[in-house]
Amino acid sequence: MALSKSEDYEYRIKNEKNRKEICDRTLDNISYNGKFSENSFFIKRNKLENIINNWQDNFPELREILKGWRKCDVGNKSAKREILLPLHRGKKIKCIFLKIHDRDEEDTLKCVSIFGEISIKVKVMDRMFGLISKNDKEHIRMIKSHPEIMAALIMSRGKGLNVLWEEDE
Repeated sequence: MALSKSEDYEYRIKNEKNRKEICDRTLDNISYNGKFSENSFFIKRNKLENIINNWQDNFPELREILKGWRKCDVGNKSAKREILLPLHRGKKIKCIFLKIHDRDEEDTLKCVSIFGEISIKVKVMDRMFGLISKNDKEHIRMIKSHPEIMAALIMSRGKGLNVLWEEDE
């Protein structure tokens, strides 16, 4: 595995309407399990097609998005491309972070992937009579309404993804 810089594993999220505090509170009240794989490597620009084909085979739900990554050149540079998505697969969620960006060398690209399957459960405080509290419902709603953010936060605790919160301007 090639050495990586911290920026290779950065994912930025806007902190709109105090979202960071709400997400952190939700994350503290859910349990999740699963393992993540991490891969970071360099390729020659002419091998980009092969990497994209491989990622399309591994993540068929992203086929159309990744198709657009084939033509991401801007002059002799490549535009940075990244995606973070949770993909529902039955009772499990596959969290995927893919990133391609230029390296200092002109003909070399850096590729990063982090992915893994997890299951998530809200820690229900009052299981008696199957009652779900207002807070538990809020956590469930947060997971459903902001799945990318919750996936990023889980990946940041589970494997080297670094979430950077940008303040709302």
